[in-house]
Amino acid sequence: MLVYSLALAAFAFLPRNSVPAAQGGPAPVVISTVARDRIAPQRTFPAATEAPRRARVGSEVEGKVLEVLARRGARVEAGAVLCRLRSTQIDLELEAARADRELRAAELAELKNGPRPAEIGAARAKLRAAEADLTYREWSLAQIANLEVGKVVSEELLQQRRLDVRRATAVRDEASSALQLLEEGTRPERIAQAAARLAAQEQAVQRLADRKAQHEIRAPFAGWIASELTEAGAWIVQGDPVAELLDLDPIEIVVPVPEDFAAALSVGAKATVTLDALPGQTLEGTVRAVPPLADPQSRTIAARISIANRNVSGQPWIRAGMFAQVQLTVGEAVDSLVVPKDALVLGGPELGVYAVDAGPGGAGEIARWVGVKLLGSAGDRVAIQGEIAEGARVVIRGNERLRPGQPVAASTAKGDVQK
Repeated sequence: MLVYSLALAAFAFLPRNSVPAAQGGPAPVVISTVARDRIAPQRTFPAATEAPRRARVGSEVEGKVLEVLARRGARVEAGAVLCRLRSTQIDLELEAARADRELRAAELAELKNGPRPAEIGAARAKLRAAEADLTYREWSLAQIANLEVGKVVSEELLQQRRLDVRRATAVRDEASSALQLLEEGTRPERIAQAAARLAAQEQAVQRLADRKAQHEIRAPFAGWIASELTEAGAWIVQGDPVAELLDLDPIEIVVPVPEDFAAALSVGAKATVTLDALPGQTLEGTVRAVPPLADPQSRTIAARISIANRNVSGQPWIRAGMFAQVQLTVGEAVDSLVVPKDALVLGGPELGVYAVDAGPGGAGEIARWVGVKLLGSAGDRVAIQGEIAEGARVVIRGNERLRPGQPVAASTAKGDVQK
């Protein structure tokens, strides 16, 4: 029994090309043909997801926290209130300022509207009364003016009549001027002064409204709350953060690309992305930025790939900080030998494919191991380089358990084969 176990262990450590052909009937396999096509070389690089925008949202003023609306893990829209501070004093000042603004606006409107018709009518009536009184006073003076002073009329009475005429004339002139002012309307200077007072009060209201708005801390952009940094009842000063906000749609993937491949990167180029957190998912991304500065330690360029994200059951489909694999084109398309991806055999000491050749003496077909180098890929095809020619047949199903020299029963049918 011990000898048998040692024999099995020795068999397992033999090189792939030296393993003898398995005993039994031919292994059923599905084959394809090596073709020639132009495929651009591609490389896969490790990467990590990152939020393109990340902000610790702070307060513009100091004050006592009244309530915190932002909660960790919640999504908020741009402009949503994250935190409110106590603002009782500002509210009272703002209410008083708005009332004063209404008063100023009413004063300006009164001046612009000018006198009412009834006021003008009253002024005209007052002028007519003053003119009538003046006429009477002038007639009364004329009646005694030609009489002999000292015999018929006294000097005192004559002077009294003259004073009455003067007084009536002044009343008439005053009424005439008042009517003229009413008919001409309000002076433009008074309207301009009232408008200036209203504008100044409007500015005062705006200043108070801005101070009031500063007591409501809002999200600068739509995103997800990564952390809460304060609580109700806390006292915060100007600049203190209240929450950390992440923008995850679209999300970015930071790819450290070796400087040898940097020249092949271009903004707008397509990228293929896979994430360990989303097995079986292949995502399409676009190169958003290629910075002009390389990391002097690692000699890499941190290219940024942008991919669409979405909301799934109230949570982001792709989160920041996830591990990713990004496949990028790193050169011009060249004429290459092309095989289906399924032809590649992984997990051994080298990458390779199994070619199907005719057996010696026409005794069926056998599998031949061919080590290859991967040059690039396009969809479900890969470009390879190795000791194999165009038109050769390669195994695409049933190749994982094959051994060099093993008899095979090749088929081009589309049905799958048990491996």
